[in-house]
Amino acid sequence: QKKHILSMAGRSRNVLNFYTVFEVKEDNFNSARELLNDTYQSFKTELESQGMYVDQLFEKDIKALLYRRMNPESSQSEPCREDWEIENILPENAKIYKDGRHIEIENRIYRFYSIIKYPSTVERYRWLRKVFNTKGDINIAIILTPKNKATITRELSKAVSELGAKALDSRKDESLRQKYQAEEESAKDMITELGNDNISLYDVNITIGISTPDIKDLNTLSNIPL
Repeated sequence: QKKHILSMAGRSRNVLNFYTVFEVKEDNFNSARELLNDTYQSFKTELESQGMYVDQLFEKDIKALLYRRMNPESSQSEPCREDWEIENILPENAKIYKDGRHIEIENRIYRFYSIIKYPSTVERYRWLRKVFNTKGDINIAIILTPKNKATITRELSKAVSELGAKALDSRKDESLRQKYQAEEESAKDMITELGNDNISLYDVNITIGISTPDIKDLNTLSNIPL
């Protein structure tokens, strides 16, 4: 990972900043804080062992970051103040276009995309590299929501039975039978993988935000073949 990021930085004029947010579900505040701290320390130790620096952002840092991102022009002449509340950093001149696809803030037009269909397999890792290497103002949010492995395993077991029955019923249609058999084997393989304690399962949401000064440049920058 370190070598890949260094090579990207060497070939690209883009500034690559990575922000990670951890969330825990705990009713007790002290337990939640302890769990978050343990998670952060493990994350920090792992990345810094590969030569990547990690620092924790506190409330004032997060406000300043959001203020700069949402107010790209005014933040240069008026830096974020520590006494500001969240309401003070929200842009006052945001304009939502009638098409519902664009937002304009301080002479920059923003458009957002979400990946809604993922391939079953990819040819190589880092398949978002074309997005990272694009010369422009691009923000990528990757949200991972943990799934209950036991629930998914039960659902997959049920699917295996149903797909097996469909394959038997489709003996007269060879292509359909092979399709159901392939899906059945895929479900079985997934059940086997979920039995590994080192495997975690997540719902994944990837949102890509793009901004430029005018709509023509935005359309050009948005044409990113993945």
